[in-house]
Amino acid sequence: MKKAWQTIKTIVNLPVISPFKKRYSWVQLAGHTGSFKAADGGTILKRYSENEEKCFELLMNDRLYSCVPVFHGVVERDGESYIQLDDLLTNFEGPCVMDCKMGIRLLHQVQILLYHMFNFGVKTKGD
Repeated sequence: MKKAWQTIKTIVNLPVISPFKKRYSWVQLAGHTGSFKAADGGTILKRYSENEEKCFELLMNDRLYSCVPVFHGVVERDGESYIQLDDLLTNFEGPCVMDCKMGIRLLHQVQILLYHMFNFGVKTKGD
């Protein structure tokens, strides 16, 4: 099954639109050092986590399947366990990636005080 992002990539990569391309080697730009390794056949290895394994197993049979990398199971390499996933960037030339986090972040008391000082003119004892 061809995923929606693959169709968009095909359109963007037409020679008329992007005639000059460079091939870049795989580099880990984010995450904990050593968490990812390049693998063969358009896949990557991500350091094993039991929670992530269960999550990917569930997602493979979920309607969100087309939005996540394909899970190829758990593999051993250099004495460590890894989750093998499709490398979503394998067919892109010079990809730009943005990592978005969603959720709630609790602010420390000092950050809250600084926010109020700068936005509402709240004075501290020293002023």
